[in-house]
Amino acid sequence: MFIAPPVLTGGLGLVTGTPQHAQVQECVDQLFQQCVRPMGSLIQIAGHNLARQRDKFGHILQDLAALQEEADKVDAYLHTISLQTDSGRSHLACLGTWVLLHTLRTMIQYLFSGFELSLYSIYEYHYIFWYLYEFLYGWLISAYNRADSFLTEHQSMTEYLKTKGKAPGATNKKGGQSGNGKNKKKKERSATARPYAKEIAYCQAVQSMCGGYYKAMVAMDLEGKIRRPRTEFDDERVRYEHRFAALGQVSTPPLVPYVQFKEMTKLEFNATDENDKASHASNLYATACRHFHHAATILTALTGQSNDENVLSLIRVCKTNCVVMRLLAGGHRREGASAPQFDFTVHPHLPIVKVT
Repeated sequence: MFIAPPVLTGGLGLVTGTPQHAQVQECVDQLFQQCVRPMGSLIQIAGHNLARQRDKFGHILQDLAALQEEADKVDAYLHTISLQTDSGRSHLACLGTWVLLHTLRTMIQYLFSGFELSLYSIYEYHYIFWYLYEFLYGWLISAYNRADSFLTEHQSMTEYLKTKGKAPGATNKKGGQSGNGKNKKKKERSATARPYAKEIAYCQAVQSMCGGYYKAMVAMDLEGKIRRPRTEFDDERVRYEHRFAALGQVSTPPLVPYVQFKEMTKLEFNATDENDKASHASNLYATACRHFHHAATILTALTGQSNDENVLSLIRVCKTNCVVMRLLAGGHRREGASAPQFDFTVHPHLPIVKVT
């Protein structure tokens, strides 16, 4: 169970058969009936080709937006009920967090699919990675953290109630538990202390990688390595709004307008003369290197838990990019270098940066 909401774990303290219990059950049933279409579609689109999947993601976001509003209403209603009982547990944003998680993952998949389909030009990469780094992965990590905290609280309360209620298996005898039994129980508690620790760590690693790509793209743009279209045929605002238009169907998280994007990134592009640009670019490359190194450190720790091929591929990407960023920060290929190349053969979404 993703977040163990009180309404599904008996935490509301309602008596079965009462009118209030029937109302709550009907309310929750209606919500899950509304979940059938979008959640079923998320499974069905796996059978489509990439182009069709991307198109479907846009439609699913519409359904998820409506589902998010309904889940928030149900959470508010159930929270009011919880305040009237002795459960002692809040119900705010429980079901809503579950829907939000699927919404965020769909939005991220939508943006990443653009790389697989080669829809983005290189001069667009910076705001795609910026959006993933600054907003979507930040929101996703927050959703996992909330679920992690809520689930941990639920497990602690369950253990407390078992002890208080003298559940089967408990013992009140002096010395009734051996040292090995106590150690085993401590290990079990530590293993379940952070239910989503692995998911959170993975998201933090990918977020850090996206930050590294963003910093690297800005530095390359300052050095003139990124070939841009002629100004009379280009409008970055139009391109930005077109790329993120599908995300505007969702109210949570809200779409970041182009004006806000420019306001938040103006310091990154702020360099007056050539010397200032070179120094600023070197600092950005160094920052990108730290981002990739940080991601590699997190991912390497995850390999101790499982040998996931996806994680191993990302570690390879991080280590290679870290070396490239370190060289670029030191001034390698600063003058007369050709446009950078992005190799997606190791990972379909997060490429290896090559500068020749």
